[in-house]
Amino acid sequence: MTSTSSYKRMLIQTVICLILSSLFVSEVHGAKAIYAFGDSYIDAGNANASNDPLSWTKPYGMTWPGYPSGRASNGQTQLDYVAEKFNLPSPIAFQQLKNTTNLTQGVNFAVGGAGVTYCWGHPTLHTQVDQFEAFIKSANISKSHLKESVAFINIGLNDHTTYHGELQGIPAWIDIIVDGITYNIWRINNLGIKNIMVTNLPPLDCGPWATYINNFTSCTKNETLIMENIQHNEILAKAIQTLQHNTPDMHVILLNQTQAMNYLLSNKSSGFVNTTVPCCHGWGELGYWQCGVNNENGDPIYTLCSNPSETFWWDQGHPSDAGAKALIELYWSMIGFTRFGRNIESWIRRYSI
Repeated sequence: MTSTSSYKRMLIQTVICLILSSLFVSEVHGAKAIYAFGDSYIDAGNANASNDPLSWTKPYGMTWPGYPSGRASNGQTQLDYVAEKFNLPSPIAFQQLKNTTNLTQGVNFAVGGAGVTYCWGHPTLHTQVDQFEAFIKSANISKSHLKESVAFINIGLNDHTTYHGELQGIPAWIDIIVDGITYNIWRINNLGIKNIMVTNLPPLDCGPWATYINNFTSCTKNETLIMENIQHNEILAKAIQTLQHNTPDMHVILLNQTQAMNYLLSNKSSGFVNTTVPCCHGWGELGYWQCGVNNENGDPIYTLCSNPSETFWWDQGHPSDAGAKALIELYWSMIGFTRFGRNIESWIRRYSI
């Protein structure tokens, strides 16, 4: 009888703790808004139909919202799912600000094709932060609002995939990219945002931009790409660590895209039937980029899978809606996919975000 009573008491205490923990977590998800910077992994319409037409054509957006929205996905991006976790609206694309009167809901400055460098000729990370600074002044955004907001940065892949220099020049190129990222993290913090989420690189040898050479059958295991990936991630982590050490009011969490994507691509329990072939793609050295492209008769020259939720990759280089959601779930509550915080949940609790 005594053991039964003890068991019931422990059970009740456990339930109470879980309830209180749940209430606490939901309470601290009090970020006012998200301000985003980066490339097509999180762009929500800044790359327009003239400079990046594919994300504005069918079948982009087929899963959500049912039509092309300027996102390089069949649905939502990682940023959309982060906003959902914070119970916030997804930040509005900078180029669409004229369509809203709520200037404090968060703004997405990310542009498809962007980098730290002018890799594809689109607004760089530095330019995006310039736009953010000008926006703060013109919209009269308060310091208290920014202090309670979150920044999200996803940048660097385009800088690496467009590098055409000598192998011995890669370390110096990585330094340029990382210096640009950390400098602009500092600028964003200096402008008033204390809580900043930053991603490192996707696995350079496992994206469709690399695996097309073997018809998307497997990761290339290219040693140069793997080493470039490792060096970038290590140097970025060290640079952020140093920056935070010298800036006490800065709270950065580094989201390890390389680790998270490799886990989802190799782990059968992740639920993806296909982890190498993009849902939407053409074939060959140039053809693999042709998702959304039609011939002169208006007929598609790309292949489209029947169920995008079963594929990790949507097109030539971007996660599907399901892939993006799976990544955020790993960062949010699992251990081993972030730096400077066990996961996003613990980071939120630690800094009362």
